[in-house]
Amino acid sequence: SFAIYPNPSQGNIVHLEFENINLNPFSVEIRDISGKQLFFVRKVNDNQIDVLGLDEGFYFLNIQKEGKTVSSQKFIKSNP
Repeated sequence: SFAIYPNPSQGNIVHLEFENINLNPFSVEIRDISGKQLFFVRKVNDNQIDVLGLDEGFYFLNIQKEGKTVSSQKFIKSNP
């Protein structure tokens, strides 16, 4: 599993923290509550994701390994 912080996010960056697991390399996708994919990145640097382009709302961040979702967390994006 993993954690997203800060949550809710009020800035441009969210950080990912993994518990006792090494998924490198991994991909990240962000979907809105309707399931629409809004963001996908194949390589994550320093376990940080730039969420500046997202509107305020609820999202699902999915960790993918070899094209399959291995873990998912919800997070909230709010503007400062």
